[in-house]
Amino acid sequence: IRGSAAQLAWSPDGRQLAFVSMRGTHSFVGTFDINSRELRYFGASLESDQLPAWSPNSRYLAFVRVPEEAQSYRFTPRMESIPWSIQLADLRTGDVRTLWTADAGPGSTGGKPIAFAASENAVRAPLVWTHDEHVVFTWEKTGWTQLYRVGLDGRAPQQLTRSQGEVWSPSVSADGRSLYYMVNAREPERFELFRIPAEGGTPKLLSGGYGTSYVQPALPLRDGRVAFLGFNARTPSQVLVSDAGDKLKPLVSDVIPREFPTDQLVPPSVVDLQAEDGLKFRALLFKPTGLKAAQKRPAIVYVHGGSRSIATEEPNLAWGLVQALVMRGYVVLVPNFRSGIGYGLQFREAPAYGGSGGSDTLDAIASGRYLARLPEVDAKRIGIFGISYGGYLTTAALARAPDVWAAGASLVGVADWQMELELDKGGARLPFRLSERMKYEDLAHESSANAHLKGWRAPLLFISGDDDRDGWLVQAIQLGQSLRRKGIEVEAMVEPGGAHSPATHRQLRSRASRLFDFFDRRLQQ
Repeated sequence: IRGSAAQLAWSPDGRQLAFVSMRGTHSFVGTFDINSRELRYFGASLESDQLPAWSPNSRYLAFVRVPEEAQSYRFTPRMESIPWSIQLADLRTGDVRTLWTADAGPGSTGGKPIAFAASENAVRAPLVWTHDEHVVFTWEKTGWTQLYRVGLDGRAPQQLTRSQGEVWSPSVSADGRSLYYMVNAREPERFELFRIPAEGGTPKLLSGGYGTSYVQPALPLRDGRVAFLGFNARTPSQVLVSDAGDKLKPLVSDVIPREFPTDQLVPPSVVDLQAEDGLKFRALLFKPTGLKAAQKRPAIVYVHGGSRSIATEEPNLAWGLVQALVMRGYVVLVPNFRSGIGYGLQFREAPAYGGSGGSDTLDAIASGRYLARLPEVDAKRIGIFGISYGGYLTTAALARAPDVWAAGASLVGVADWQMELELDKGGARLPFRLSERMKYEDLAHESSANAHLKGWRAPLLFISGDDDRDGWLVQAIQLGQSLRRKGIEVEAMVEPGGAHSPATHRQLRSRASRLFDFFDRRLQQ
């Protein structure tokens, strides 16, 4: 078949395989019959059809239909669009009908602008079927992602969850009578596992003290238990399984190596910050153990990638870098800046973020100024670093607030939104009409560090791969040469053949060692 096949889903009777045929500008949902080898497509049209889900009796196939719209560049705010819908295909007749369509306004985008990395699984979670032939889905009608269900009669959907948090990754029990989902309602930076009856009712917390990994749904087992990935600030992700009392315990008791430095790891505290334009956001603050106010330690702001992500206490790659810096004596602040996920539609689609104005740079700058006010921090020794999208915010913050920073490092980062508009494979290309194209390019340039180099002071480290298709090396080259012409110290570590993410443990260690060495030389002296 043409295009590429993705999102495979076996029918419950094992006879057919549903898939999505990705065609670039659009996509189709199809099935392949294992016995007859028949290939069928359902309702192929102008939209992007995706996320097929089988009914328990293998007769129906529900899937999401998202209308494609011109110029839906993914790093610009998009509050609404042509409404998305749920389509229903009858495998016996081949007929396809619209089961439900989102209302115009908030929640109408169907997740298209947030189909990126973890958030594609989390916010646009697969549809699930219950025992009574209802389809359960997530919708942002209220400004928060919540669970809804709709029957085959297509009547108005029933809202199952009501919380000031993001409900993600629904899954259904083997008997179809219970739903599991993750939500950060109690603490925005902690996602917990809940169970609710398929018909609605009172949710029950299952996490038992562990946070949950928001990139993976829970896995209900046939015996009524449930398994999922859980962690806390001192323990990496591991498989947890519920017992008869709904308490969660590790599947394997000794999966964490004994030499893992559990006792040396520092749980963060959550602080509330405000940018200069008045927007409020939250950040995770890590302080070295035994820190005293008179010591005046150096400090670092770490800006996460994405931007469709959220910093939690989950032990991952970035978490490892942060903990290592804390062990080296740094105070580290990790902001959850606007355009990130987990704080609702308005926060995620903040005006003028990214390539449409760079408003999220204000949050990175506010984080540096917050550190400068802490009694334990030396205000003259504050650095900043970020990975990927965080690399963009790093360079933009260094350019726009040169008085705050003593050093900065961009790891596989975006440096020039104008160039990113041309190269980004995840969004629309620039318009063909010259006048409209120039408007986009001018705004993208103004959103980038390149437009604000006049006052730049801090030395900068680039860590990049020359085969990175997400943070193109040419952007680092151009920004680096511009800074060198101004007399700014620029260091670079370029990996021949290196990609966006480290491919080996050796490569990871190499990147981390160069980062630590740079900050130690620039901030510890």
